[in-house]
Amino acid sequence: MDFNLVSSTIGAIREFIDSQTSRGDLKSLALKAGASSERVMRIKISSNMRDPNYRSKTQLMGEIIDAVYEDFEKPEADGIFLRMTEHLLRARAEWIPAEEIETLERGLAASNLSIAQVTGPTGVQALLESTADRTRISELKEATDLLTKGLLRLSTDKPGAVTACTSACESTCRIALERLGLPLPARKQLPDYLDTLCDQTNIMALARVSGEETKSLFGSLRGLARHTYRAAHELGDRHAQGERATDPSAIGAALAVVSCAALATVIAGTIERGELEPVLPG
Repeated sequence: MDFNLVSSTIGAIREFIDSQTSRGDLKSLALKAGASSERVMRIKISSNMRDPNYRSKTQLMGEIIDAVYEDFEKPEADGIFLRMTEHLLRARAEWIPAEEIETLERGLAASNLSIAQVTGPTGVQALLESTADRTRISELKEATDLLTKGLLRLSTDKPGAVTACTSACESTCRIALERLGLPLPARKQLPDYLDTLCDQTNIMALARVSGEETKSLFGSLRGLARHTYRAAHELGDRHAQGERATDPSAIGAALAVVSCAALATVIAGTIERGELEPVLPG
């Protein structure tokens, strides 16, 4: 197939290759994509900055681009750079940030191309799956960061610590329901999230498998989380109305924070292990 890439597409490909390779990878990548082996191998690379053969990554990229476009007609040269892109998309699908994929997609679109055309359906599927996995990990990380923030604030800002851990628990419940394709509760509040999670998933059955004590522990955590939500809600209402929030006692704040942290950790664990499943009504 003949290609005729516009300058903005070539620029986007160049940026993508630059971000996804080391200096030592560039020559082998060009050779895999069909660049002239004799020409590429003549490009000397040295790690010693004082050596006349030293090339920065930018300089090396420029030399390879020049060599390819001098050795081949433009449609063929464009094809080589697209194959370099294809190799990277397939080999590094698991590690390429979603924003870089979007930038590359926009660059390709300027030449009426898409990632699907560059990689084929199999490559696109791998990219989509890896991007989705990273998004899910990122969502849980946000909840984890909230928990960490709550625990760190416990000694200096007890109301803030309670609110942060409550929000983290809500986020974890929401993520669990969304991943299973279950509807979210009408009220986006921790008690409602917990009710929906317990009614529509197998989380209670998972707790029961380990014995009645584990089931009771989960039930106790659920109850503590409800009380924590009410405490956080009251603190938030007072703050919104311009009133000074009553500082909870040290033991009260600790119980609230630890219960929400424990519950969020348990739920996140069932997500990561693939144990959480929807249950049929009735």
